[in-house]
Amino acid sequence: MSSTRTSRSATRKSTLHRLKPPEGTTPELHKFVRERYLDSEDYQAREFTRQGMEGLLITGGVPRGRADWCSAVESITGLEVNERSRAAAGLILIRTGGGTYALSYGVGQHMLDPYFRDDEFGLEFATRCLNDDGVIKIRNQIMDGRGRVDEYSVSRGERIDDFGLDRFGAVVRRICGTVSGLSLTSLETGRTRQIRVECSQATIKKS
Repeated sequence: MSSTRTSRSATRKSTLHRLKPPEGTTPELHKFVRERYLDSEDYQAREFTRQGMEGLLITGGVPRGRADWCSAVESITGLEVNERSRAAAGLILIRTGGGTYALSYGVGQHMLDPYFRDDEFGLEFATRCLNDDGVIKIRNQIMDGRGRVDEYSVSRGERIDDFGLDRFGAVVRRICGTVSGLSLTSLETGRTRQIRVECSQATIKKS
C-alpha cells in the first residue's frame, strides 16, 4: 500500500515597504539605508542581480551579552549556563519598473532611513487588494479629545462595511485581512494561495 504526502509551501514572516525618493531623483540603493548600518562591522552589504533585477542585501545583527535568565537557571539546576543572543536583521532593496521596494526580516526595518518611507503604501494596498470579504481586524483612531483607539476583530473574514465604522469620526490606522490571486501570493509552481497580511500606513506584513 503506497501513501503520498503533500508538502505545503511554508510562508515566512516578512515586511514589505515602498520607498519614495525625492521627485526627479534616482538615488543609489544604499542611500535608503541608515549610514551607521553600512559602516558597522556587524553588518554586511552585498549587491546582487536576480532575474533581471538589481538589488542590495544587508544582513547582520548586534551580539548581545549573557542572557539575564542564565543566573536564575544556574541557581535552580546547579549547571553552568552561558547563553547569548543577537538581534538578527535582514534587508533586501530592489528597484523595479514600478518603484523601489524593501523587504525586511527580523529587525531589518530599523535599517531603513524613515525619510524615504512611503506612508500611504500599506493602507493604499489594503483598499485595492484585500479580499472583499476577507477583513479580519481593524484598528482605528477616534477623532475626539481623548484620542481613543478602537480595535475590532472577527474569527473569519467579513466585509469592511460589516464592522460599523464611523465614516466621519474615525481614521483607520491598520487593517488585517486576506489576499489572493496576486504575485505576492504565488508559489514556485505558478499557483497562488490565500495569505494573511497586516497593512498599516507604511508597511505590509506577511505572516
